[in-house]
Amino acid sequence: MKHPSRGGHEPAQNVRKSTPPAMSFTVRPERAGDVDAIAEIHRSAFGRENEGELVARIRADESFDPALSLVAAEGESPIGHILFSPITIEPHRGDAVLAVALAPMAVAPQWQRRGVGSCLVHAGLAACRRRGHRIVVVVGHAA
Repeated sequence: MKHPSRGGHEPAQNVRKSTPPAMSFTVRPERAGDVDAIAEIHRSAFGRENEGELVARIRADESFDPALSLVAAEGESPIGHILFSPITIEPHRGDAVLAVALAPMAVAPQWQRRGVGSCLVHAGLAACRRRGHRIVVVVGHAA
């Protein structure tokens, strides 16, 4: 039987369409109370301490900009984190170029593949633009 609005056949009645559960999270700058949760997100996402330790070292640096350390949170609980930090690109010839590095980024395993990372990247790039940054370098390796 043709479906009147599509000019085609109606879908079979036995076909199940699954819809991912509704997501409800916000993206905001990290808060002091998020530090342990952020470390746990990186630990659970990567299975090691390295990325959480990198976040701690960047936070301790005088160039750290808290407006560029963002969390995705369900309610008040962080479920993802992204960090941008200032770097200088020194070409072989010419003047040094100021930029920011995107690293690390992690999403809690139970929230992966649900758009959290993409939202963090978009919000982070917007925050970088608001701070006047025009160049972002992604640091890391493909997962």
